[in-house]
This record gives sequence, structure tokens and C-alpha cells, in this order.
Amino acid sequence: MKAKPIGLIFLILVLLIAGCIQPIANEPDFQIEETKQDYIDSAGEIQMEVRNVRVEDDELILDLTISGLQNVVSVEEDFTNRVCDPLISLDPARSLTKWKAEADLSNISDWSKAIDISYFYKLEQPLAAQTEVTMDWTIGPCGPCFMEQNIPCDVFPLVTNHRFNFVIPES
Repeated sequence: MKAKPIGLIFLILVLLIAGCIQPIANEPDFQIEETKQDYIDSAGEIQMEVRNVRVEDDELILDLTISGLQNVVSVEEDFTNRVCDPLISLDPARSLTKWKAEADLSNISDWSKAIDISYFYKLEQPLAAQTEVTMDWTIGPCGPCFMEQNIPCDVFPLVTNHRFNFVIPES
């Protein structure tokens, strides 16, 4: 009679272990190197991550996640003016233009939680095989007030910059 509970426990353990080693489908199949420069004390709470990078036709799409914004963002307008669009450099050099960003900010009440953002860039020409990417993602003053002189900017310090380096593998 005691063999059944032990066998059942063993089966459950095997199933749990098997479930833990399943590959994660969203994990990029390339290495990402990250360096960061914090400019204020609370910047260490901010986590920035590259979830996925993909090239589809003439588009480069970056799927990113950010969390820990509770000390820099309290409303959606703060997010737009303080979470800057990534600055991207490609090697070999290619021209690209951001044409869209997607993030669902409508139901956020806790800015410390993770927010997924996708940035879409139009490529003027196809990427070379093994394109090296340097991406700077900054929290600080940004937004339309820095693009036009007649729009007043809020006084807000530079918070952090995360630099991500990676290679887009051959398709």
C-alpha cells in the first residue's frame, strides 16, 4: 500500500522537473550585452530588458520591457516625455525610421509593474548578415519639447541610460 503514494510522489516530481526545463519560446536566440549608467539614486529600481528582436520584410521590430518607473512616472504623459524612444546604430550602417510604438498604458495604476513596449522601424534597405546593433534606451527628459523650441519642457533630470549591444543573426 505504501508503494502507491511513493510512486505518485515520484511521478509528480518527474513531471515538475520536466516542466521546468521546457525552452522559453520568447527568449532571443542571440546574446545581449547590457551596460547601464545611472544618474540618480532611485535609477537602480528601473529594469529594462530586450525581450525579442525580429526583422520582418522591411521592418526591424524591438520588443522591450521596462519596470520600476514609480519614482519617475505617475501619469501617461510622464511616460511619453520621460521614457525615450531607443536610439539605434547599425553596423554595417543602414538608415531606419521609427514609425510606430505600441504600449498599452490605459489601465496602469502601478508604474512599478512591467510594461511591454514594441518599437517598429522601417528599413531603407535590407540588413546585412550578422548586423551589429547598439541600442541606447534612456529615461530622462525627452519627447516633443526637445524637438521644437516653442513647447515648454518639464524640469526633470536625466535618470538612466541602458546600452544594449547584440548581433542580429542571419535569417
